[in-house]
Amino acid sequence: MHALVLEKETEPTRIVHALGLHARSVEVMDQRGLLERFLALGQQYPVGGFFAGITKPSPDRLDTAHPYVLGIPQTTTERLLTEHATELGVEIRRGCELVGLSQDDHGVTVELADGTRLRSRYLVGCDGGRSTVRKLLGVGFPGEPTRVETLLGEMEVAVPPEALATVLEAERPEQALVFVRTKIRCDQLYRSLRDRGMNVKALHGDMSQGSRDGVMISFKSGSLPLLIATDVASRGLDISGISHVINYDVPMSPDVYVHRIGRTGRVGRSGRAITFYESRQARDIQAIENHAGVKLSPWVKGAHVAPTPVKAPPRRHSKPHVPANGDAKSSKVIVSGGRAAGLEPSDIIHAITSATALDGEKVRNVRILERFAFVEVPESDAERVVEKTGGTEVRGHTLRLELARA
Repeated sequence: MHALVLEKETEPTRIVHALGLHARSVEVMDQRGLLERFLALGQQYPVGGFFAGITKPSPDRLDTAHPYVLGIPQTTTERLLTEHATELGVEIRRGCELVGLSQDDHGVTVELADGTRLRSRYLVGCDGGRSTVRKLLGVGFPGEPTRVETLLGEMEVAVPPEALATVLEAERPEQALVFVRTKIRCDQLYRSLRDRGMNVKALHGDMSQGSRDGVMISFKSGSLPLLIATDVASRGLDISGISHVINYDVPMSPDVYVHRIGRTGRVGRSGRAITFYESRQARDIQAIENHAGVKLSPWVKGAHVAPTPVKAPPRRHSKPHVPANGDAKSSKVIVSGGRAAGLEPSDIIHAITSATALDGEKVRNVRILERFAFVEVPESDAERVVEKTGGTEVRGHTLRLELARA
């Protein structure tokens, strides 16, 4: 029997309506011989949580060989099922909208929006609660229409470490310097790449002077091929052997971009500069292109573009550097909300840097207490931090900031 699937949408949806499969669905996949491909792309979580607002503890024993919820986006589930259907010989036609049907004793005739007519022995309506097939057949809906308007907001998350690992494995740099905005992100990325077996070190302002010196010596000597660093901590790195500069975080300004990539392609050599970005940062990328006089091409494995000189505009003034050892004058700021509000140091750092465009390296010594938190910022930026960050909502909590008076 030949099976034909008619799909109204021209392309698979990118909207994620569901994020997992419960134990019974996992059992069905197992019975169909499909479970292995789902387990390879999903994450198992113990059964528990709540239902209808009632806490439901994880039972010690369930009548299943799969006592877990399988975390996997619906888009991935649909892709795997589509692949399986194709393997079984099912024909899937996209962009086919059903607008009419008729039936007789020998089969069903359907009409599509483009005027095409198809004849089949059977027609199965698998088009959901607002089924077109049901409506065309005149079959009533005995239930009640929904009374709740539900909205789904989908967001792009930060670049996962796996994406950077893929680029590094494809590029095979002689020596690479990877830039991030904050110390926390620096440590997280370092640990992720280290756990993958890479020879990598981190460099940021919270490290002791001895540790920073050791990392600098290793990198300058060429014995360390990969360094994850923040902008402030990497000042003074003047190394001719850097083949790649990678912006894991988009620079805060075009000037910062120029300073970052100026560390590669030294002594008449060409270098590679790669920048990760999200679609919402397209304007930032355009500003960098205009400022630096370059055109950034999409990265694909094995692709090369003609080296382009970067035009750095003349400096308008000399700006004092913030020492990595924290000797610059700083002010302590009190932040309303602490552990009781579910706040973490990364939340406060992100709120401040997003509101003020302040370099994450300058937000220091975050201390989270039960009902409030302390953070230190440069004295010259303190009042602006209080004004711009106040009112920011984090984890459902509205931040209120004030300067700590001596």
